[in-house]
Amino acid sequence: MNLQLKKVGIITTLVIMILACANSVFCGQEQEIEKATLPQDQVEETEDVSWEYSGPVSASELLGQRRFEGITLDIPSTAGNRVMEAVWNEEPLFNSLTGISVTTHPFPHSNLYAKQMAEIMVNSGAFDLFMGIQMSWPAFSPRLIPLNEYIERDFGSVDNFKRLFYPIAINRATFGGDVKLVPFQYTGQFLVYRKDLFEDPAEKAAFKAKYGYELQPPDTIQQFIDIAQFFTRPEDDLWGFVFMGKGPPGGWAMIETLHGAGLEIIDPKTGKVPFVSGVNREKAIEVANFWYDLVHTYHVAPPGQAGIGHSDCYEWYIGGHAAMSFGWWGDFWDRVVSSEIIADIGETGSVPFPTIEKGTGGFNALWAYGIPKMSDNPEAAWEFLKFLISEEVCFSMIKNSGTGLAQPNVNNIAAEKGWMPSACLATIPRSKPNPRYIHSWEISDLYWRYSASLYAGDLTPEQFVDLIIERTNKITR
Repeated sequence: MNLQLKKVGIITTLVIMILACANSVFCGQEQEIEKATLPQDQVEETEDVSWEYSGPVSASELLGQRRFEGITLDIPSTAGNRVMEAVWNEEPLFNSLTGISVTTHPFPHSNLYAKQMAEIMVNSGAFDLFMGIQMSWPAFSPRLIPLNEYIERDFGSVDNFKRLFYPIAINRATFGGDVKLVPFQYTGQFLVYRKDLFEDPAEKAAFKAKYGYELQPPDTIQQFIDIAQFFTRPEDDLWGFVFMGKGPPGGWAMIETLHGAGLEIIDPKTGKVPFVSGVNREKAIEVANFWYDLVHTYHVAPPGQAGIGHSDCYEWYIGGHAAMSFGWWGDFWDRVVSSEIIADIGETGSVPFPTIEKGTGGFNALWAYGIPKMSDNPEAAWEFLKFLISEEVCFSMIKNSGTGLAQPNVNNIAAEKGWMPSACLATIPRSKPNPRYIHSWEISDLYWRYSASLYAGDLTPEQFVDLIIERTNKITR
């Protein structure tokens, strides 16, 4: 497989214009196009529906009926993505079944959206597939091919196809009755903890003597704070807690607890911030206070926590410097349970992250691929989408990381085999992605940018909430 970045031809001036807007995602011209072509109310999915799940389905059942000799697909992806790394490792199987070759185009997560939009806006034909996290789908959906015709031909009916997936995952990929994307990764954030510390008799006795209850993985916010404080021992280079505070993961940590307080970043039906005033504003400030206090009041996180990113957090934890950690640990679970890491820090346990309000959940990441209308090879691209959800590829993705996927039967099998942490399996159905709304990506970007300022102490909780409200209103007005 050719993994070298292929040059893509687009109009230079337009590239500069669009990519200059990468931080804010949309520039003025693009906003006007989106407002003209998309309804503001993007809520079409029914989240309380249920059905009997089917699958998994092998690649040989899904593919092999048609050959595409000499076809090469240009596929964008996120750079350094261990889940997609597993997909590319299965490319020889894809080629043997279809004759199709693949050229990957890896981009940093922060640039993936803008790079694809730049190409799609000018219909360059650079990519045969579109990759995106759920909050980006509304903006791209008018430029994606409806998949119902392919689905009915190869799966018998759309309903048959949908039964492979969690209802929210496939319904959010459906626009106006048309399935526009095929979801593959659907995973949550959760808490990991060092069993050697939590199960040590001396630690358990000391904790009970101090707090009056048994040391165990936290089920409430107060228990979590108590445990984090108990294990914070700077003199031993041990901290009670470390999390992914930098960049998008830092924003997703904030959104996790916002969901856990019964709030969301936007009301998609009204296009308004749901915590401008009253009880909801108080809840939003409580969420911001929670993270601020962990770093600046309780001092349970290491110095420079605001600058600790996705991979940095992993290194802190496996280095034995934290009793607990939170974030996208499904990206590293295969490593955490390896004999090498267990020899260093013992076994790791996992539990869902405590919520501020009982009965709520956190934030899930939902990723999918679709076929842009500019694709030169839509039939071959559809073969790739089927391959992506095949049994072989799904299990390869999970075994190479520990992530959750959009197919519940796949996740259940993976959890039974020990490839997926129990907390990931438990977190997925109780949590959800951000609302499906035309500006969800832009609004999410605010949390990515400003949460680190809160963690660093540059913003107070009240200032953070007010800034989010102000900037969100500018986006949605």
